[in-house]
Amino acid sequence: MKRLGFASAVVVALWASVPLIAALPTVWPRRPDEGARRDLPLVTPAVRTAAVDSAGNLWIALVQPYIYVYDGDGIRTRVVQFRGAGIVAPASLFFTAANRVIVAPGCYEFKTAGADSKTAAR
Repeated sequence: MKRLGFASAVVVALWASVPLIAALPTVWPRRPDEGARRDLPLVTPAVRTAAVDSAGNLWIALVQPYIYVYDGDGIRTRVVQFRGAGIVAPASLFFTAANRVIVAPGCYEFKTAGADSKTAAR
């Protein structure tokens, strides 16, 4: 079996595991009367931000407040929901050398290795 590159494996895994992304259309039919005026499809964003930690895990934050974590082989290892003063939907992720992730907005800090009392993993 041919091994996929990291990026390809993550795209395949993400596409298959996130119903919102899998449900997005891939083609839009053209209207016969289109002419010079074109209607462009409105595709709502699904991914808010993504980052890679020092262990090589890809963290993808979705519009819904869930973060999918993939290992170097593109296998989803966990789904995380950050909780600060309520559920946090990250707009950016920053990983420290101390194996922690800083989440904005709010500048919350969470452990990245294993479940933490501040994260609810499913």
